[in-house]
Amino acid sequence: MFKCLLPRPFIVMLALMIAALAIPVTASAAPGTTRMILELANIKGESKDAGHKGGIEILSFSFGATNTATVVGGGGGGAGKPQYNDFSFMKYLDSSSLPLLGNLASGKAIKDGTLYFYGSGDSKPYLTVKLEQIFITSSQYSDSAGGNPFTESFSLRASKMTFSYQAYDGAGRPLPLQTLEIDQNAGKVS
Repeated sequence: MFKCLLPRPFIVMLALMIAALAIPVTASAAPGTTRMILELANIKGESKDAGHKGGIEILSFSFGATNTATVVGGGGGGAGKPQYNDFSFMKYLDSSSLPLLGNLASGKAIKDGTLYFYGSGDSKPYLTVKLEQIFITSSQYSDSAGGNPFTESFSLRASKMTFSYQAYDGAGRPLPLQTLEIDQNAGKVS
């Protein structure tokens, strides 16, 4: 009775797109990070980011912790003392490189700093890590022939760390802020 003028593959694709748009969106996990910026007291990088001018642009980041737990029969057991790894970073050589190496060489503490993680196209960070009483624990420079950019890897340790994670619902509204504070000197977690 009716003759379809559209090709069959187009109709199938259109139906799939409509079905995808009909799926409800719920709160999602952390987005893929596209920008990481580290700000350290009295150490300037070369970030041109509007909210972080002079911050240090980070290419990669790593941090972790371990805690040996014992398990014994009868429901006993317990956790040991947590061990926190250094925060490890990779970045391009920039104006912060020599001050970072200088702090490592002198053993001088950096008062504080904040690490910001942004998702794709986001103007607000989904994760921030505030650091206090910071020591640079390692620094290594890397380069190779062939036009690859000069990179630097460095690590730091902080006596106090405050992690703040901000998730959003499907409509972009913020969900309750989650925070975790670790004070290694006081042995407290809150």
